[in-house]
Order: sequence, then C-alpha cells, then structure tokens
Amino acid sequence: MADRSQKAGIVVDIYAASVDQVGILEMKPCFEQTGGFYIMTDSFGNPVFKESFKKFFEVDDLGELKMGFLAKIEVTCSKEIKV
Repeated sequence: MADRSQKAGIVVDIYAASVDQVGILEMKPCFEQTGGFYIMTDSFGNPVFKESFKKFFEVDDLGELKMGFLAKIEVTCSKEIKV
C-alpha cells in the first residue's frame, strides 16, 4: 500500500491538539504507510506543536515551500473557534 499511495502523491500528516482521545492509534496506518507523520500535543499553543508546524511550512531562499504538496489543506474546527 505504501508504494501505491506514495506514487499517487498521497501522504497523511496529522496535527492534533487535545486532552481527549482523538483516535491516533486507529489512524496510525494512515500516516505510517504513506510516509507521513503526526504531532499530538495537549494544546495548539504548546511549543512543540508551534515549532513543528513552523518547520513543516519552512521556505527556501526563493521563498518557496521546501515540501511539495499535491493536496488541499482542510481545517475543521468546532463552531466556537473562529478561523
């Protein structure tokens, strides 16, 4: 499965911030088999989360992302959060 998903440009990266369970164990095959990764902290304000997120969107000398994306980024928040 890893070869097929990587050839298709499919990679699953997960950023989770919760004190409750978010189902990381159930999602583990998704990021492991696609070459992705996950960051899980207790809050989005956690320094580990902030630094990891910044590193993920790091740019080179030309101002371009160092990573390539073949997908859209979707943010799902509860109705109490304004984006």
